Amino acid sequence: VGLTLRTRTTMSSGHVAKMREWGRVAYRNRQAKLRKEGESSHTASCKRMLQSMCPKLGDRVKHIIDQFTSPGYTTPLYLTYVMDMCPYEIAVIALRTFLNNLDNHLAIGKMGHRIGKAFENEARWKYALENLSHNKQDLLAIPDRKRQSKIKQFYKYEDVRFQLWHHKAKVGLGLWLLEEIRQQTGLFKVGMRESRAANQHERYVLPTTEFKDWIHRFDKWKEAGQVFKMALPYRPVDWHELIGGGYDIEQLPAQKFFTGKPVEWFEGNNYEHVMSAVNKLQQVEWKINEEILELTLKFWENERVVGNIPQFGEIPEQPYYTGGDEHELMVWKLKQKDIKQTNASNSSKRFQACRILHLAK
Repeated sequence: VGLTLRTRTTMSSGHVAKMREWGRVAYRNRQAKLRKEGESSHTASCKRMLQSMCPKLGDRVKHIIDQFTSPGYTTPLYLTYVMDMCPYEIAVIALRTFLNNLDNHLAIGKMGHRIGKAFENEARWKYALENLSHNKQDLLAIPDRKRQSKIKQFYKYEDVRFQLWHHKAKVGLGLWLLEEIRQQTGLFKVGMRESRAANQHERYVLPTTEFKDWIHRFDKWKEAGQVFKMALPYRPVDWHELIGGGYDIEQLPAQKFFTGKPVEWFEGNNYEHVMSAVNKLQQVEWKINEEILELTLKFWENERVVGNIPQFGEIPEQPYYTGGDEHELMVWKLKQKDIKQTNASNSSKRFQACRILHLAK
């Protein structure tokens, strides 16, 4: 019995180390992918930053709006465009846009324009929701990433050129919010560099050392708790409650029956029939066909596409379109989008196949 326990503990330690290593890699790849796609505000560190910084920035925006709506004050032109919005909604949009573009080291004016442009896009979206016919509104119930394409389709179909604000109004709004972000959060400082367009110096957004250090420490802390769940060589514990079933591993926290949501959401409900089905499923042991595994590994090593093995390599992207024809430009964009989506899909499938083969070995 003692030998069995020692063997099981050794196997568990090796599996736990591998699960932690894969969990760290998956977390890093996810954060790097979001930053590369210009969606840094969706990373784990920036989400935590938004939770702590948005209320403070929202209070400041509310104070400014209340001040200029009182008698005796002349309201700036750019402020009139957002005075009907919730101050905390203004803070969220401004901070999200700022964090999405922070890694690009943009000039102060360009960063201000992008923040102002984000509010114009929000106004475009609300205008589309108000004016689109009811039988087509289901087309707009889509994730944030695809909003822009749907907005373009709406305005092209309606044959309306929706120019909301003048360039100076957008820049003025963005620069005001950018300065409030700097004062209230301290996430960046103003740097100086030589301008690329003109032979003179320009100011640009430079993240502070403290902010970059905090991001690094947060990611390190987050990586320590990331675990990639793998199949283990012994039987899992049956489920009777929302916590405590599955694999019982000393080095890892207790497993949750429902992942991704707080346990409090499911308390008070009866899930005995679901747990009974899961308990019967997890009693079935894994059985690997050694011959098929050996052949699959050879195909994988030789980069042969057989069965469900995904394509190797990537499709080269098209050269940038420099013509002036709108139809050709649209065709180029659609083809470029298909290439990027196909490459991303094949990369994800290769990673999944690699994990399955690793588990089988």
